[in-house]
Amino acid sequence: MTKYIIRKAIPNDNEALCALFEIPMSGDITLSMERNSNYFKGSEIQNQIGTVYIAIDSQSNKLVGSLSYGKKKVYLNEKEQLLGYFSDLRIHPDCQGTNLMIQLIKYLISKQPECSEHLNVAMIITKNNKMINLINRASDKLLNHLSVPKLTNNGTYQTILFPYKKYAKISPGFSVRIAQQDDILQMTHLMKSEGAKKQGYPIYDLSDLNNNYYNCLSISDFILLFKNNILVAMCSLWDQSSYKATRVVKYSQKIYYTRLINNLFVNLFGGISLPKEGEIIKYVTLHSIAVKENSPVYFHELLKFIQSEAKGINYILCGLAKEDKLQLAFKHIKRKRIIEGNYYQVSSKMPVEKKLPNGVFYMEASRL
Repeated sequence: MTKYIIRKAIPNDNEALCALFEIPMSGDITLSMERNSNYFKGSEIQNQIGTVYIAIDSQSNKLVGSLSYGKKKVYLNEKEQLLGYFSDLRIHPDCQGTNLMIQLIKYLISKQPECSEHLNVAMIITKNNKMINLINRASDKLLNHLSVPKLTNNGTYQTILFPYKKYAKISPGFSVRIAQQDDILQMTHLMKSEGAKKQGYPIYDLSDLNNNYYNCLSISDFILLFKNNILVAMCSLWDQSSYKATRVVKYSQKIYYTRLINNLFVNLFGGISLPKEGEIIKYVTLHSIAVKENSPVYFHELLKFIQSEAKGINYILCGLAKEDKLQLAFKHIKRKRIIEGNYYQVSSKMPVEKKLPNGVFYMEASRL
């Protein structure tokens, strides 16, 4: 009898999928990346067209694995194209060390052979490189035989966590305000003229924010920066806590005893506070970042306003490629934390015929 039954996920799998994602990931801070109460709401924002596959243990009838794949419209070399994205790979601890991950990938490719015709990417945090290195040591011939895709490291991605700052004031000559419906035209123009210069920048329809691709995002979540009445920078603050939440399960002994000291320091001088064990981390994510001439000066002014408005949360989250010039905007922001990962091209056809174009790559941290 086959050990695992792999199939497409359906709405009735929601509870089991949520339970799989609740399983904590250990470290100095043990976290649970929850998707309650609707897993599929979090899945819908990852891609415009997507499918989730699951693995069921045939003996226990327990859901023990998941993997999703989808496509979204992005700019590549300033042209509109579809980019494939692999995500939500989860393997139950009881099945880690088995070949379940390979089975999931093979099944997905067998059901969606067209993915070999698209450029595809995946994001993997640095600490998860063990399996990546194992796959990359294999020859193209062996990968073809196993029907396992080749992963090519295309660069470093940084997730930057930065805190609320009470007295962050924007410089003279700039003004900031919340977006309104009448701003959509100039916002779209900025995203197209500047965002299109980056590889993988998503193509959004800001007049269609009721679409599930934008769950819980509205026009009033966008912040606009003007210089001499000209829009020079924008982004949105996306609160996804109603369907994606990060819970602190446990601290290491060292962090457990220093948490109170850390939070006292934060209250006095600012910084990132640590919630109690069992509590959900409160944060918002920067989304649809577009800055005229990719200027870190403009972006820094926007960040200062965002910092001054972010009271009552643990941190603000921003994701950027390490080589993105906008990283310079964080140079003078104190008490930030940086988590590094790598973005990979995923190629199910060897030898690799299509390659991601050169240039600064852009991925939305809120859609990983």
